[in-house]
Amino acid sequence: MEPETCRCCKRVLVCGRCPTVAPEPESPMKRYRVVWEIDIDAESHEEAASEALSIQRDPNSIATCFDVVEIDESGKHLSGSWTFDLDYDVVTESST
Repeated sequence: MEPETCRCCKRVLVCGRCPTVAPEPESPMKRYRVVWEIDIDAESHEEAASEALSIQRDPNSIATCFDVVEIDESGKHLSGSWTFDLDYDVVTESST
């Protein structure tokens, strides 16, 4: 079978850039809620938030664990949930 070519310029269709060919529709992006949490002892809520931000931004931080759920546009939980520890390439999946 010969590769498909453009009707007007006879180029082989590879990427859909020819103006006579409609590009493939892109798959819609999904929406996720990603949560990182930490317990911090501090004298105030502002100090706790500041310390959490410092920990997140520290390149040597081990705070690399995130809980992820797929949600719809209203924020409703759609599928299972996953816990990712990005430092250790660990993924834990639970279906709810």
